[in-house]
Amino acid sequence: MKKVIIIFAITIGYIIGLGRLFWLLKITGILHLPHLTGLAGIAANTLIQDVPLLALFIFLNIKFFKQKILFERYSWLKTVGILWLAWLYLAITINAVIVKHSSFPLILLNLLAFFIVGAAEEFIFRGLIFGSLVSRGKSLPFAVAVSSILFGLTHLVNLTHQSLNNTLLQVIYVVALGVLLATIYMKSNNLLLPIILHTAIDFTAVSLTSSVNSTHATVGSVIGLYVVVAIIVVPYLLTGKKQLSLFKKRLEN
Repeated sequence: MKKVIIIFAITIGYIIGLGRLFWLLKITGILHLPHLTGLAGIAANTLIQDVPLLALFIFLNIKFFKQKILFERYSWLKTVGILWLAWLYLAITINAVIVKHSSFPLILLNLLAFFIVGAAEEFIFRGLIFGSLVSRGKSLPFAVAVSSILFGLTHLVNLTHQSLNNTLLQVIYVVALGVLLATIYMKSNNLLLPIILHTAIDFTAVSLTSSVNSTHATVGSVIGLYVVVAIIVVPYLLTGKKQLSLFKKRLEN
């Protein structure tokens, strides 16, 4: 658990520290960023925040954590099936932003930006934290629960710009999302698949509101996600014991 605590502490420290640093640089006039609004502003802010975060943890894993990350081959047909929710989100969102007269290059830029977000967060929470717990012999339910709860608690930093009620709804929503993403990782043995679903959900939540601070979490969306998790995750955990055992062996070896 020591490694998990260190990874989580670094993540929280980075998020809070980066926000403070940008605020200080702006008020002192050291940092002059062009004023971008809408999807362009969202993409710029996202890339500035998450590219260094992803690079930092890739470096730390190579030099210190040395946690095995799975990117094994998974058939295209199975990928289409297991990521049905991602394709649904993307289809709805791309259609909506085109109706808003957003240019196609801008849509692609935002997809890239949120792919980086998804890659960073999945690398940290499913790749490093979840993977570390599993590779050290913790049970899969325990590893899923801990990594998902920490994933949710990370979003408490949003209290700096939104209400307590909205933030708590987001935390509850994200915990369930973490369970779903961990299940897809276990099922596919490929971190790219949860990254794609994560990308689709974030892209949808932010693009439809044109706000980088939007949680897009309501009581209805929270209940809906928990129903989806129950339908997808519970049967898999009950019937996919052979696959779960193989997943553990791949991380432990």
